Amino acid sequence: MAVGDYVGDVLALGITPVGAPDTVFDAPYYKKYLNGVANIGDSSALSLEKVITLKPDLIITYDEKAYENLKKIAPTVFIPYGKYQYKDRLMELGKVLNKEQEAKNCLADFATKIAEKKQALSDVIDSGKKIAIFEITGKELYLYGKSYGRGGAILYDELGLHAPAKVEKSAFEKGWASISIEALPEMLGDADFLMLGIRGDGADQGKDILSKSVWKNLSAVKSGKVYQYSIDDFYFQDPIALTYQLELISDFLVSKK
Repeated sequence: MAVGDYVGDVLALGITPVGAPDTVFDAPYYKKYLNGVANIGDSSALSLEKVITLKPDLIITYDEKAYENLKKIAPTVFIPYGKYQYKDRLMELGKVLNKEQEAKNCLADFATKIAEKKQALSDVIDSGKKIAIFEITGKELYLYGKSYGRGGAILYDELGLHAPAKVEKSAFEKGWASISIEALPEMLGDADFLMLGIRGDGADQGKDILSKSVWKNLSAVKSGKVYQYSIDDFYFQDPIALTYQLELISDFLVSKK
């Protein structure tokens, strides 16, 4: 099997693919699972030549453009990105791979971990405090909701925390929203906690924004309640990735409550 995405789901089901995209190899939580797995290139531009040499019996992809070419190599399952929340996607792949019971067991184990963390964070959750996810990428600024990684599924779906109302209105339906620097006080001013991500090509702009009063005067910044996350740590949403992220998020919230 070669996997164009959803590698963590496949690994969580106990299957090691023969090939996976390059971004997977940067995630610390997958490393112990990837011995012998070939890098098949960028997830949005997979090397068809490399995939062919691996002779997969099944291919899984989110890329509709690549689907037509991939299905000529081997039977291919196309699951559009964002079509399913992580639980539903894992169950769908469990059906495809004849691993439905493994999927159920995996989700049950994760639910137990969530319950334990909710107990430890009960005062933060019950306080009604707000948390927002803000990311700087190149020259663009983004807010994130529940469905685009960055810890959103854990924060909002599992732990039951909320974002400021204006963030929920602008970013939750689509999963993300682009904003301007001038909008930071309006969008993030009510946040008690902030998750901050700076992608590699946004480093210079990140330094500039973080030095400005429009950022420094945000309530969460002034109170020191900002967690700068690594994109590699928080990019994926699957039981393996989410378990890792749950620990980091919980440690942050406990230390700042």
